[in-house]
Amino acid sequence: MARTRKKKNIKGVGDAIAAVTSAVGIKPCTNCEKRKDLFNVAWPFHKPKPLTEEQTALLETELTDSQYIDLYNELFTANIRQDCLPNVLNSIKKKIYRLKNN
Repeated sequence: MARTRKKKNIKGVGDAIAAVTSAVGIKPCTNCEKRKDLFNVAWPFHKPKPLTEEQTALLETELTDSQYIDLYNELFTANIRQDCLPNVLNSIKKKIYRLKNN
């Protein structure tokens, strides 16, 4: 009988590393989860969606950190957590503004 594998939703390098470590029996800690977010932002597997006019107009206003994360998750089809590390948030902001300026 063949084993059935559950398809994992891998969004970037962080998810890939988490899948491998989980497969060999390593349980993630809180820092591992935050590091996974950092790697997913640094090296995503999906190309971002283009900014809509509404999103571009939103970037002209003062956004909260959670709004940046929500926008990034929408554009990159990602799943970055709201309690991400400050350097993850800085990377998110840079990537969003790079998209805006292209």
